[in-house]
Amino acid sequence: MMMVLTGGLAAGKSTVAKFLEQHGAQIIDTDQIAKKLLEPFSPCFKEVLAHFGPPVLNPDRSLDRKKLRQKIFEHPQDRLWLENLLHPEIQRIVLEETQKAQAKFKVIVVPLFRSKKNYPADLVLSVECPEKEQIQRVMKRDLISESLAKKMIAAQPSSEERQALADEVIWNTGTPQELEKNVSKFLTSLGDFLQ
Repeated sequence: MMMVLTGGLAAGKSTVAKFLEQHGAQIIDTDQIAKKLLEPFSPCFKEVLAHFGPPVLNPDRSLDRKKLRQKIFEHPQDRLWLENLLHPEIQRIVLEETQKAQAKFKVIVVPLFRSKKNYPADLVLSVECPEKEQIQRVMKRDLISESLAKKMIAAQPSSEERQALADEVIWNTGTPQELEKNVSKFLTSLGDFLQ
């Protein structure tokens, strides 16, 4: 079984992915793939450097992700440029990874999930939480301003768009233990799919 796991920024996707992994799922995380694609001197890294210039580098010539993030959320055309550079490569690698994957239950974590045609899956699960909570969580997690947090959330598909694409929605509004219970209920509901 192949599942896409998506959700809002700081809604709890990583926590849900960990729970699913503990239950035998093989996780393919598009964020991790994107990080690898931007390692120093890779083809994508070179294109990013040519586009944005040295201001997005650390002193050791690696990518300063905070500076890059600030830039792309202040200039939407730069964000689209970066998405157009990375997303086809990410999709290609995901396809390779899913074909190699041995587990019966494969989960592709896709924060910017906009279409089922890009990531064919049996099921789409979205993790959601209220936007106010999202803003507070991302400010605390990334040590950023409220205005940047709002820009980052606005750049993603809306909660309504994600829920329209999702087959199942898990709301993360309580403790990690409550979230784990919700994930367990979800897994129980899959039943025969996971046999």
